[in-house]
Amino acid sequence: MNRILLLEPNSYHGEVLPGLTKYFEDIGYVVDVYLQKKVYEEQPFCRYLHSGKLLSYNMENIREILSADTIRKYDFLVLSSMEYGHDGKIERFLDYIGFIPDTKYGVLGIYHTVTFIDEFKDTALLDEGRLFCLSEFQVQNNMFKLRMLNPHYFCNDLKLLSDFQDKRKFLVIGNAAELQILADNVHSLDQKLRDEISIKYIGGGSTAIINQIRLFIRNPIKHVDFIGRTIKFLKSHLKNNLNESNVISKLGRLCFCDMYAEIENTDFIIVMIDKDNPKHQHYLNKVTSGIFQIIIGFHKPCIIQKDVADVYGFTEQNSITYEKKNLCPAITRAIQMTDLEYQYMRCNLDNLEKQIYHKSLENLKLQISRLQTEMSQLI
Repeated sequence: MNRILLLEPNSYHGEVLPGLTKYFEDIGYVVDVYLQKKVYEEQPFCRYLHSGKLLSYNMENIREILSADTIRKYDFLVLSSMEYGHDGKIERFLDYIGFIPDTKYGVLGIYHTVTFIDEFKDTALLDEGRLFCLSEFQVQNNMFKLRMLNPHYFCNDLKLLSDFQDKRKFLVIGNAAELQILADNVHSLDQKLRDEISIKYIGGGSTAIINQIRLFIRNPIKHVDFIGRTIKFLKSHLKNNLNESNVISKLGRLCFCDMYAEIENTDFIIVMIDKDNPKHQHYLNKVTSGIFQIIIGFHKPCIIQKDVADVYGFTEQNSITYEKKNLCPAITRAIQMTDLEYQYMRCNLDNLEKQIYHKSLENLKLQISRLQTEMSQLI
């Protein structure tokens, strides 16, 4: 029996594991998945009954696990992240453990941030064709000979909404979201349009405003200009507070099962990546945002800045685009969209998903076949 050991070294990135597992199962492998206890408890496989084992580990035991004799039963060790973040730094996971586990055909891995390949001097694995990235734009923007492997599968039983309900439902996911920009745009909508929408936000940053207020209260106020900034901030917050309480619900961080349900129950996903925001630049040339995988995996049309849409392959046929920070026209268009227009957009999104899936699967099959052939000739 051909087996793969899939391992995520970080206490995040659980969203990529079901999709990677499916690719390997689709080409005939049984996949055992090892993930840190924190990710294990979030249950990324809550609705995917894969054929292998699902196991948790503590980082202090990882070297022992990967050096055990049982590792030799696996064809490959697949690292869903080649980068490992710990103690305020990021390093190559294989450097962290200090060896390459002794599987039959070696290691395969994904670099989420492709510039780390050069920084970590990972040229040997690169030249052997063992490294992948998550998106085609990461291939095009870099000199490395990488291939895309985009995991975007989540559920065995994906539930698709047949048509619109009473209100248009929007979802915002991720800590990159600028909630104040969203709130300002919603506040600018006509009251009649605001009554027709519901927006939910999933992310650990949902308490950011509360934390800022607590900071203001906790610290002694010594300067008049600081008092002025505080009052300005609170006025701005109170201005949008009623609007947010009526329209925008902050759900905080959810386990995967609850997150999947919220995604299925929404009509549109609002992508708050801004091309002009320095904090978001890495999403345009180095790192693939996880929201991209969610959009195509759940077949949910997105509302996205035009320049960002161009990077990720979204078009007016499968998404709604907007310019700069001007979300209002895009939200209005979503409210006024007919069921037929919506289904057309989802059909085009489904076509994009199939293209990405088949290209990723072919990339994986090609590299595995080549590695197996080359290593068999060495024996």
